[in-house]
Amino acid sequence: MTTSILRLGLLSCCPLTATALEPLAEHIDVKPSYQNEAWSWTIGTDRDDREPSGVFFPVRDLPSPSGEKFERPAGAVWDFLGMDAGESVWILPQSDNGSTWPGIESAQSGVFASYVESDPRAAGVAQAWVRIGLVDVEGPGDFSMFQFQGGAPLVWMATSDGITANDVFLLAAPGHSHMSWTFSSKGMYRVVLSAQGYLGPGATNPTPQGEMVSLYFAVGSRAEWRAAHFPSDSVMSDELAGPDADPDKDGRSNLLEYAFGMDPLSAEALREDGEGPGDPEMIQVVTEGETYPAARFYRRAHQDSDLVYAVEWSTELGGGWSAGGVVHEVETIDDEWERVVVRDTRKLEGRGFFRVRVEGPESQAE
Repeated sequence: MTTSILRLGLLSCCPLTATALEPLAEHIDVKPSYQNEAWSWTIGTDRDDREPSGVFFPVRDLPSPSGEKFERPAGAVWDFLGMDAGESVWILPQSDNGSTWPGIESAQSGVFASYVESDPRAAGVAQAWVRIGLVDVEGPGDFSMFQFQGGAPLVWMATSDGITANDVFLLAAPGHSHMSWTFSSKGMYRVVLSAQGYLGPGATNPTPQGEMVSLYFAVGSRAEWRAAHFPSDSVMSDELAGPDADPDKDGRSNLLEYAFGMDPLSAEALREDGEGPGDPEMIQVVTEGETYPAARFYRRAHQDSDLVYAVEWSTELGGGWSAGGVVHEVETIDDEWERVVVRDTRKLEGRGFFRVRVEGPESQAE
């Protein structure tokens, strides 16, 4: 685990500006197009087309059918997923899940030559094809793409055995297809794809590879928050967008900004929803006629928050911290947040200090 500490009396800094990624949790089509001897890409929704560099695809960290979290089945045919049987895998499924549902579409007719594809995964009939190749994957785990065929997975791409020329999806042109996009760990992913076709006659005169496309997937709530606050040119950088980073130089790591609902690109100690201060506050509470020091703070209450909050106390700022306390009050704000008051077990006598420790599966902050 990595550790950073939230302290009061923080540095001030000018707000940073950026155009963050926008979530697309709906029917999506990745659309390559070949014109004027060059490839271009758009992301199509049922409303309009979007630039790939401005959007991301959320993957919910909740068990299916409420989310996209599954257990890897037993059997060697599933080894391509990159984890052992029974372990968690996150899958945007081939069928409509009512949330993020990405596919690939080519609307171009008469551009590419018809030929019989030698790849055994494709139908052995004459057809114009666009070859969608996997170029690179950046992220905390393995990525793969498959479709079901005869009840078994037909694997098109998988990084668990490295990226090779075999990591290619064959798309009929014109054509529209959906597939399962899988991830072996929670976190932020960038999947880079290329496109190529043959201009003919037959499988001759291949198009240049040309422009590639980067697709951004956020697996889990923390990754979604990261994507919603950082643009494409920095969202994959742990030095700027990682849990331990502090891009606005205000003394709060990104993990703490996420934990308390603040903006990681602004040094203001205010919550983004306007509810008030984001930093935990020290107050006093009275119980059975006795006065106790207490910590009041916001915490994420949703099921996939990936966080555990704990209050620690000390009579000296420099050390001697001890965990504990009594939950004095819990106020529900909405489905995402609650505000809690945790009091010390010792009565108010002299000076005292507190801090809130925040822990996630891969990181820890205070």
